[in-house]
Amino acid sequence: MPAILLALVCLVAVGLGIAWFLRANPSTVARRLRLVLVLLAAVGIGGLLIFGVRFLPSFLPELFGLAGFVVTGLIARALRHRPAGGFSTPGTGQRTEARTAFFEAWIDHATGDVGGRVLQGRFAGRGFDDLTDVEAHALREACASDPESLRIFEAYLDHRLGSGWRQSDRKAGGGTASTGEMSRSEALAVLGLAQHRSCAERLLAAPVTHWAVVPSLPARPGEHPLRPIVAALAPGTELPLAAAGRTPYPRSVDPQHFRAGAALRPGAHVLVIDDTWVGGGHAQSAVLAARQAGAAYVSVLVLARWLSEDYGSNACFLAGLAGRDYDPGLCPWTGAGCPEPGSPPGAAMATG
Repeated sequence: MPAILLALVCLVAVGLGIAWFLRANPSTVARRLRLVLVLLAAVGIGGLLIFGVRFLPSFLPELFGLAGFVVTGLIARALRHRPAGGFSTPGTGQRTEARTAFFEAWIDHATGDVGGRVLQGRFAGRGFDDLTDVEAHALREACASDPESLRIFEAYLDHRLGSGWRQSDRKAGGGTASTGEMSRSEALAVLGLAQHRSCAERLLAAPVTHWAVVPSLPARPGEHPLRPIVAALAPGTELPLAAAGRTPYPRSVDPQHFRAGAALRPGAHVLVIDDTWVGGGHAQSAVLAARQAGAAYVSVLVLARWLSEDYGSNACFLAGLAGRDYDPGLCPWTGAGCPEPGSPPGAAMATG
């Protein structure tokens, strides 16, 4: 019986360790692995000295010399990688900091982390990682007048979104409020909801009763710019979603990231609308919030997706899209034609 209990405890510990590893920030994992390796080295040195004292006393001078050499090397490395201090909280290695007209920015050479803080404009005081993707692109446009700031922030976007965002940004069109033209995101929202809002209902054989816009995370003051567009077109009643405040890993999937503002009746079908899909963490966290509120069905409609050409098979996928125009007739859930009325439930799977 004690052996079985010990095995169960070990199994639970391994499971919790794997869950933490999958959700942890890579920089945090690297720092903790370095600490574990240092501790293991210390235990190994201590064990070697004890073994020498017990079984090989004639080799003690050599063993103490080896231990002193290793300890000196570890101390020298620790001194070399002391935190430099400053305005932000990167990893524990050396870093380079830069200050421009728009930013205070840094790069941590030990972990590869890049970050910074905005000094002026409507995003003043905000950290780079606190910005949504839409806000990050707006900030890039705002700092375009200063070449040094633009160069630094584009390097940050390369780190955050991958190099593919540059090509996407060159292709992105859209008007401005001053010309009265419709932006790309507005056009996609109108096309998606006007032409395909009934597709999810047909696929799940359940009418959409509620809609929800995924808010910015961490929470931002004011109305999300996508909400008034969706409110005019989405079927059903709004299910308000409130975002959490500061969260250590905003891009992870976590039911605590959003909170639904109302309880839902049995059988409710919520249509969740998000502006951009990078890793899917925001949309999937919103789905979990809708589920906790009592939703029986949740469908997700995302207006755009950021892809890095350097990741997996994305380069081949993007090459296959070359020369193809956007077809608003394609159903966002099936990737082909819209489901016919009376289609059997589960004929295709709704996102989310």
